[in-house]
Amino acid sequence: MPEQTFVVNGEKISVDVEDDVRVLWVLRDLLGVKGPKYGCGVGACGACTVHIDGQPMRSCQIPAAAVGAKKVTTIEG
Repeated sequence: MPEQTFVVNGEKISVDVEDDVRVLWVLRDLLGVKGPKYGCGVGACGACTVHIDGQPMRSCQIPAAAVGAKKVTTIEG
């Protein structure tokens, strides 16, 4: 599995996860960050919203590989 590295709430993290795994599942399942919630799964409801480099984005739609070294900020951050 490829290693993905990005900054979550100010902390640099690296996880071994497939490129197409969504950021929501990295946050919730691998990192224990429970602020972003699973809602509709299609990006319509906003329950999974996080800021990626200051821009609000639906984490259920963003693959981990697309984040790169960007900063991810959740409600906890």
